[in-house]
Amino acid sequence: MRLSEQGNQPDAMTFSWQMFATGGEVADGGSGFANPDNLLFDGKGNVWMVTDMSTSKQNQPVPSSRVDEKGQPLSQTDLLGVYGNNSVWFLPTSGENAGNAYLFAIGPMECEMTGPCLSPDQQTLFMSAQHPGEANGIRQNMASQERQFAMRTTDAQEFMQTRLVPIGSNWPSKTANSPPLPGVVAIRRLNSKQIV
Repeated sequence: MRLSEQGNQPDAMTFSWQMFATGGEVADGGSGFANPDNLLFDGKGNVWMVTDMSTSKQNQPVPSSRVDEKGQPLSQTDLLGVYGNNSVWFLPTSGENAGNAYLFAIGPMECEMTGPCLSPDQQTLFMSAQHPGEANGIRQNMASQERQFAMRTTDAQEFMQTRLVPIGSNWPSKTANSPPLPGVVAIRRLNSKQIV
C-alpha cells in the first residue's frame, strides 16, 4: 500500500493511500506471492521483498477442488502450499511496470530468506537464508516425495500439478546427506553493473 501524507509532509496528521501490489493467487487478482516480510528500497526506489511463509505450510499438498476431507473449503493458510518455498521478489515503483511483482529468486527448502541489503554501489544484493531444513533437517539420500497441488489458471480454471518435493535440505553444498547450513548470499551481475 502506498501512503501519501497531506502536502507531502512527513508530520502530516492525514494521508491518502492506494493499493500498490497485493499478494495472493493471480486467479484472485493477486501478484503471485504470499506472506510478504522484509522490504528493501534500492537506489532507484524499487521495492525488493522477501516472503516468510511458515515452514509447516511450505510445499504442502492442496487437494482437488480445494476442499478438506469433510468437503469444507480450505482456509487461505491451508492453500499456502501452492506457493512452494519462500522467495525473493522485485517490484518496480515507477514506469509502465509499476506495481507488478517479478519473482527474482526461490529460497532453499524449509528456509526463510531475510534481511535484503544492497551495497552502496548497488552492485551486490545481500540476503540471508535462515534455518534451511527447519522441519526435516538433513535431506537423506536425496529423498523426495511426489505431491499434488490444485492450481488455477489466470481465468480460475483448476488443474492438478504434480511436484517432486525434496524432504529436508542439503543447502548450500547440495551434496547428498550433507547438513543444511544458514548463510548470507551475495548476488552480483556478471558484468559488474548495478543490480537494476
